[in-house]
Parts: sequence; structure tokens; C-alpha cells
Amino acid sequence: MPHIGILTQIGDLHAELVAHWVRQAGGRASLVYADCVPAEGGISYDPARPTRARLNSDQGVITPEDLDLLWWRRVGKPRVPDRVTDPEAREVVSNDSRDSVIGAFRSGFEGIWVSHPDATRNAEFKLVQLRAAVEVGLRVPTTLVSQVPEDIRAFCENVGGRMIVKPVASAIDVPLRAGVITLGDLPNDEVLRLSPAIYQEYVPGEDHLRACTWGSTVMCGTIQSQIMDWRTDRNPTIGTTEIDDDTAARLAALNARLGLEMGISDLKPAADGGPPYWLEVNPQGQFLFLEGLGGPEVARPFADFLMARAAG
Repeated sequence: MPHIGILTQIGDLHAELVAHWVRQAGGRASLVYADCVPAEGGISYDPARPTRARLNSDQGVITPEDLDLLWWRRVGKPRVPDRVTDPEAREVVSNDSRDSVIGAFRSGFEGIWVSHPDATRNAEFKLVQLRAAVEVGLRVPTTLVSQVPEDIRAFCENVGGRMIVKPVASAIDVPLRAGVITLGDLPNDEVLRLSPAIYQEYVPGEDHLRACTWGSTVMCGTIQSQIMDWRTDRNPTIGTTEIDDDTAARLAALNARLGLEMGISDLKPAADGGPPYWLEVNPQGQFLFLEGLGGPEVARPFADFLMARAAG
């Protein structure tokens, strides 16, 4: 009976539902809430026996060696109890808790990672994933990453005077979204020089694709929104579609190139009827909203994938 570990945080419905389907299929699922370590304790680690480190889970105490597979879902910022009032002390407790739970798994877990934290972190770099997408032959919009004003203005002219601009890095506390900008809207050179940004040719249309890829499986939801960055739309129209076999194979190849077991890619259909434009991959992107709003069922198939992967 495969034992699936899920490293996550309180309130993560993705983790809870996938764990439910693992159990329904006859497997074992243990959720480790990384953000609860300061309040609930439970970590005990001996560097001479790292595979036997003890951690609390929703199923009781577990050790890394108990698990066949670990879904590295997300590591939330530890919740420091209110009784710790000193800001510096809270920071110490938070950092020590986070690094201990991560270190316990990284040094003691010897099973299958979905996905390994090193691969996950590497794939989060937009320039790395853009290069990998080009290498596997996905259709990537013409792109420039730059802070050189003359290059940026020349690029905008070359793509028709209108382009997409989006951040190179995501910041949880400062959510920046992709937007459309014209040559006349560009700020002055001093502002452009401040920081590199991603500039891409504009792909028109209100239809978007969210492709959930694990192994050779690709499950694709459709998102219709009048807002270019649909993540800010409170009422998008969600559906299901099949992605063409060639693009599906290239999405699987992208994951393999990046060392990922799973990846959630955003794409946009092409007006010319050709392959869709690939925009980005999220190593641990959100997918449950597709199922909840009328798109493809994804949680149970993903749980089945974890079970099969753990069984070897």
C-alpha cells in the first residue's frame, strides 16, 4: 500500500482533496503542515539517522523512511504563536521551523519527489523555463527580457507597437500581473533601466488554456475572460478541451527538461489555427479551481498518478 506524504500548509484544498482520493484508492496519505511547526512542534532529528527523523502529520507521527513518495506541494510561512511578541524572536522561530522541516525531508527522504525542491526552484526562474520551452519546440511568443531602453523600444516597434509586459519574479506581498503596453505608454528611460522585465509579443483573444501535465498525461481547462491576465477576473468562464498531441508531448518534454514530475502551464490559442502559444509553467500551480468551476476533474487523476508513481 503506497504511502504518500504531502508537505503543505493549513487550508490548502489541493492537498486535502488529493489526500482524500489517495485514501479512497486504498493508499495512505499523510499531510505535514509546515506552517504549524511552531505551534504544534513534533520535529526531532538526529543527523546520524536522518531517515528516522520524526515529524507530526494529520495521521500522527511519521518519519521520512515511512514514505514512498513526497508531494512537495508548498511550504507556507510558519505561524508563530501570538505569545511570542518580540519581532526578532518571531523571525528566529519562523526561520528555524521552516528550515528544520525542509531540512528533515531533504536530508532524510529517499523516495520519489513530486517534484524535487531543487528542480522546483530552478523551474521557477522565468528565464530558465523560457529557454527550456524553446528547446523542446513549444511555440513561445517573441520575447525580450531587458532593462535597456533602446532595446525595449526597438522590440516594441518590431512586434507592432503593442506588447505584453510582466515581471521576471513573482512577489507574494506585491502581486504584479501581466499587462498590455504600447510604445507611447512606455515610461522614461530612467524607469526602464531600474529593473529587467519580460516583454512579449501580444497574442490576441479572450480564450486561455491551463494545461495540467504529469507524466504523459495532459488535462486541459479553458478559461474565457475579457481580462488579459485572467487571474484578476472574478467571474471567468471555465471549460474543458483537448490539447493537440504534439503540444501535449512537448509539455511532457518540458517537464522532463526541467526535472519536474508535474507542471501547470498557461497557454493561449493562436488565431492562425496553429499550435497554441506557451506562456509559462508553474511547478506547483493551482489547478483545483478548474474542477470547481466546470472544467476537467483533476484532483482524482492526479491522486491516481501519485499512487502509480509511488508503486513504481
